Amino acid sequence: MTWADHIISLDERAPRHQEQMDDLGAGGAALDGALADLRWANRWLGGWASVRQALRPLVKASRAARAALRLVDLGTGGADLPARLVRWADGQGVPLKVVALDANPHAVAFARAWLDRRLPPYLRARIEVREGDALDLAFEEGAFDVALAALFLHHFDAAGAARLLGEMDRVATRGLVVSDLHRHPAAYLGVKALAKARPGTSAMFAHDAPLSVRRGYRRAELRALATRADLNGAAVRWRWAFRWVLSTV
Repeated sequence: MTWADHIISLDERAPRHQEQMDDLGAGGAALDGALADLRWANRWLGGWASVRQALRPLVKASRAARAALRLVDLGTGGADLPARLVRWADGQGVPLKVVALDANPHAVAFARAWLDRRLPPYLRARIEVREGDALDLAFEEGAFDVALAALFLHHFDAAGAARLLGEMDRVATRGLVVSDLHRHPAAYLGVKALAKARPGTSAMFAHDAPLSVRRGYRRAELRALATRADLNGAAVRWRWAFRWVLSTV
């Protein structure tokens, strides 16, 4: 046990502690600020890089085949990752179509408005933002090539996480990608310090980010979830900064 573990134990997950963002009624300036902070974190703390690296083989294969890609992004939040994905894929010569799903109607409205401002019309048309339940996806089997969940799995207990993985596997013909936080003392203390030091950090992000680390899964736990969900060929890889990527791509 490290000195940091004496401050707060990270040996076990903290699933009973709820993040403010788990409240589907959360909205207004509080949620808008947190979604903007998540966009910043995805850009600078490895979220986008980990997703791009995991999806690169699919994009490369689609470019070679001159084929489009279909992706569903679960727990999309402000939809910053779908925006980056369609830009990147377009630059690779691959038309990527994304369904961005979130259960919070306020997040859905935020994402739609932000995408309208952020993307040129031809790229904006490639992203459909929907409200929906990730544990009971209203899509047919094999409706997408790939399913993505970034900073989302830790919101569920083991049973819910396994169910989420099963739903992702059901709707995706070519695999799934999960990018989430590594429950580690350095990650916990680092994000607490960052939230305090970074000017303008929202109160919701400052509360939720350290708790997200406490709720994160470790490698062995992710492997157990993959087995429980009956995933074939699942690999778990560590990525900067304190991210685990579980992928069947």
